[in-house]
Amino acid sequence: MSIPPSLASLPPVLSYPSCEFLGPVLPVAIHENRGDITTQGIPGHTDFTITLCKEGDEETLVVLDYGRVVSGVPKFQVEAVEQASGNAAIELLVAYSEGLQAVYLDDGDGPFPYTAGANTIRAVPYNLTAIGPVEDFFMQGGQRWQAIKLKSPGKVTLSGVGFRPTAFHTDVSNLPGYFRCSDGFLNDIWECGSWSGQINQIPARINTPSFQPTILGTIVDSQRPSQYYHGSTFDDYRLSCTAKILSGGLIFSIRNSTGFGLQVQFLASALGVGSAPVASSMRSNDLSIGPNDSVVKVFWGMYDQPQITLYPILLGQKKLENKLELDRWYRFDLSVQGGEDIIVKIDGIQVAELPQGKGIGKQEDGLDRQIDTPRGSFGFGVGKHHVAIFKNLIARSVPSEEIIYSNSLCNNSVLTDFCVSTNPVAVVYDGAKRDRAVWLGDTVTQSLALYHTTHSLEYMEGSIDTVLLRQNSKGFFPHKTLPGLPMFDIESDKEPAYLYENYAGSFSLYIVRVVWEYWWHTGDLVCLRKWYPCVKKVLAAISNFVDDRGLLVLSGPMGVDSDYYNTPRTGASIKQNSLYVIALDRASQMARSLSLYEDSEAYLKSKHPLVEACNTHLWNSQTGSFDSAESMRGELSEDGNAFAILSGICPPDKASQVIKTLRQLYTPNGVLSFPLRSRAMAKPVVSPIMNSWHMQACLELDGAENDFGKDARKILEMCWSPMVDKKSPWYSGAFWEFSTPDGVPFMDKFCSLAHPFSAQPVQQIVAYVLGARPTSPGWGTFIISPLLNFCAKIEWAQGRVPTPHGAILVAWRRSEQSVFEVDITVPVGIQGVFELKSEGGALVTLSGGATSIVLLAGRTYSIQAVL
Repeated sequence: MSIPPSLASLPPVLSYPSCEFLGPVLPVAIHENRGDITTQGIPGHTDFTITLCKEGDEETLVVLDYGRVVSGVPKFQVEAVEQASGNAAIELLVAYSEGLQAVYLDDGDGPFPYTAGANTIRAVPYNLTAIGPVEDFFMQGGQRWQAIKLKSPGKVTLSGVGFRPTAFHTDVSNLPGYFRCSDGFLNDIWECGSWSGQINQIPARINTPSFQPTILGTIVDSQRPSQYYHGSTFDDYRLSCTAKILSGGLIFSIRNSTGFGLQVQFLASALGVGSAPVASSMRSNDLSIGPNDSVVKVFWGMYDQPQITLYPILLGQKKLENKLELDRWYRFDLSVQGGEDIIVKIDGIQVAELPQGKGIGKQEDGLDRQIDTPRGSFGFGVGKHHVAIFKNLIARSVPSEEIIYSNSLCNNSVLTDFCVSTNPVAVVYDGAKRDRAVWLGDTVTQSLALYHTTHSLEYMEGSIDTVLLRQNSKGFFPHKTLPGLPMFDIESDKEPAYLYENYAGSFSLYIVRVVWEYWWHTGDLVCLRKWYPCVKKVLAAISNFVDDRGLLVLSGPMGVDSDYYNTPRTGASIKQNSLYVIALDRASQMARSLSLYEDSEAYLKSKHPLVEACNTHLWNSQTGSFDSAESMRGELSEDGNAFAILSGICPPDKASQVIKTLRQLYTPNGVLSFPLRSRAMAKPVVSPIMNSWHMQACLELDGAENDFGKDARKILEMCWSPMVDKKSPWYSGAFWEFSTPDGVPFMDKFCSLAHPFSAQPVQQIVAYVLGARPTSPGWGTFIISPLLNFCAKIEWAQGRVPTPHGAILVAWRRSEQSVFEVDITVPVGIQGVFELKSEGGALVTLSGGATSIVLLAGRTYSIQAVL
């Protein structure tokens, strides 16, 4: 039996400031060299240098390993540069990827046009001519791997290769929350989960703006078009802007409010500059256009390069009679009215009429998209490796010619107007490389990891504020918010702008839970008073969707499931009804804490008919589970049934049956969301966030009549083992967004490999291994009770549990003689209770003869029990 270290020897908590980072982030190893590569020094040290030499067409690259996903602005020092005869510069390409395979691609694992506050492209070219420091303008949000590729003959020596950090990179052992045990697998879970959380905590004003305003105009380099924030309801208008192409081409967006929409692209040469092969959806058979001809084209999409889920669809193009010259100013005019063609003018001369497109757009992923652009905002940007400068943008309503927007584009107002500014407050993101947005549905589980590791509460407060400020007059919230959106220009008597923001009923329900979790873990009544009116308003809005049977029925966009890989669930669904019941229960608790007793009772009164209606209309006695939805009778869903148990809709006599039925979804690498060949999912997928809710249902049910804690452990091992496998090329030191039954990321390089919504096991380790759980807001009271069925493989465990009053320290161990010993230190200001249940569910008699011991504030306890 291993010997645990004492509580006194726990690593110290390092200061965790809100905005200060010390030193660069450096690689820890060289993974591979190809070609003539020479290095000096040791990776991770400031004297480490790399020399790349290339004579012909041979592949010359070095792949650097940062050990786990890191975030920052790329930087390096050119120590020496020798161009080959006849070359003006050394051409270097630096690619980034979370997983190993994609770093060898010339696009890295990108591009990611949906990503906010980071570089759209994941491979950056450099033309080096002299020695000196090089630092990118844009950050790379998340990558473990970096490939430096010499693309032209010559020789270059680099030092200081690394990143200026834009997120915290604190060793997880020095965070306010700490855990260690005799089980190496759980230690790996803790470390990866903690890292997933902190790499997605973004201090205020740390993001790099996507556009670069200057007194000469706004420079855009490789960044996808961004749209005017307040223009989502515009329909017929004429856009006029002066611009010049410095490299490749430029793009204007029209009738675009979600990022997806009409993009009109002007190319100095039809092949562009440095572009990857054109997506099949963007290829044209127009033989009249030569590779060096200037062209204007219109496509529906977000960016001119394909991403696994975002394919541009070419709608039309035309050769320009007069070639566009680089570094020359032109006046571009685009007019759109009704369903008519887009009128395109350059310097006042009409050069093209381009179709808007309508109907179904065929996609390379087989998931066709509906093209419909009756209204939407305008914007500008460029394509991959293209650079342009824009100034004097004016939009006029058609046919009235009334000016609806005007900006010289020569000052910082362009950043907030087009949602490309830095993040105004500290927030938590859904993924380091993608989407880098505040998705409050994801934040339900992400927050649980944060409260138990970094304990940086201002990040959760900022995230909740950014979404709740955008509640519309009907009461609903956007399901996510991008960091560049302005926060402080929202007027109370006006509807918030809806750019990039969609509304889904399930996410509006999750938000209630997010607010409750913040209050439950902090006891912060100031924030609760600020947010409760929003909670009350959204629940009033949701109540309008309850039908005569007592079931919640969300349809259309409000009924879209929050998991994009799922097909829509129409009619009443058990998942949405369960989330509603949970929201009502949590709202009742929050209302009571604010002495709003009528509200509290009203929520409870609304909850009970829902519980009864779900058991009457959605329970399927033949399958031993709740149907996924009325449109999917007989379909077994992991998420819906897990939430049915956690909400209390599923009574105890049915809950055991449901857990056993869900075992049908087990695979060696996680629990499927639906059975194989289910009509509910296009491809087999394992959802870690739903596996964690499934685990939670097992943990809460564990007791005298079952050992479902062992099911929870099995689910943990199946789903998360591939993620913590350090030998896997997909290992990122963090948790993945989704995976597959084969134990690899779902949707390959598109998948986020540092996604904190998969980090709920961090909280479950604290709650059921250390056994520490709050029983009143702000940890005012708590219980310590390790769940032995979940801890069957553990000999000892110890940890530090952060609370608003200080850390609770817990260390337990058990001997081969079945003696259980635990040491507990309680901070001043709170008190708790310790109890222990046997693997059979019975309370264990403790030293002194009691079955529970009160833990008083400011005291240390040593307790023994014989199991």
